[in-house]
Amino acid sequence: MQGNYKKSASAHMADHIYKNARMGADSILDALKGIKDPYEKEKLRVELTRELEEYDKFATSAEQKLTELNIAAKEEGLLVKAAAKAGVAMNMMKDSSSSHVAEMMIQGLSMGVTDTTKRVRQAEKNGCDPKIVELANNFISFQEKSVDAMKKYL
Repeated sequence: MQGNYKKSASAHMADHIYKNARMGADSILDALKGIKDPYEKEKLRVELTRELEEYDKFATSAEQKLTELNIAAKEEGLLVKAAAKAGVAMNMMKDSSSSHVAEMMIQGLSMGVTDTTKRVRQAEKNGCDPKIVELANNFISFQEKSVDAMKKYL
């Protein structure tokens, strides 16, 4: 029974990382389409593209962990994705400046850090695979560094 419980905690953590990395990547793609500020646009685009590449790496790593657990990776449902897309679009219509885009990214990243940190603590208590916990902690560290990178554009 302990093996199944451990697998379950590991699967939940890997699934969380996968879904959040995909949502983060999708949000960046949506934001990149709407940046209008010509001066900051290119610098911000470079930073967001770097973050996009990192999100893709985390999604791939989490998907590999899920595959090892014989579980297919699944993205968030259409309703959740549509709501996130609509939120980015509405925010971009209101203000598409680099400062506002950076603020939106910081808010999303901060929520990701908080949520993932809470989930890591719970996963550790439930016997999650240490390699998946390490992946989650690396994901948190990436998001924290991304917050710091976005602060330059406020």
